[in-house]
Amino acid sequence: MKGACQLCMEAITNPICVNCLDRQLKTWFMGNKDYFAVSELRRDMELFESDGANCIICGKENAVCTYCFSDEVFTLLRERDKKISEDFRNVFKLRLVEKSL
Repeated sequence: MKGACQLCMEAITNPICVNCLDRQLKTWFMGNKDYFAVSELRRDMELFESDGANCIICGKENAVCTYCFSDEVFTLLRERDKKISEDFRNVFKLRLVEKSL
């Protein structure tokens, strides 16, 4: 499917690329050591090839949906610090699937 997320294969309905999402997360973390792990995750997700969805902020190609990126960040944070992961989920008002909770 053209414009599909390369992780969940669903249509990307909120096309914000991982770089733009990463900039928003960097502001939220403000020096928290866990940000570096999130930054590494962003670099990994940049390796996916885009299927036609361009970011509405910067215009770059986008291969991963906001939901999947947020879910991966939440999972990574939960493994490191449950309190930070819950703060992340509450601040960004995420409704994550059961596998992540």
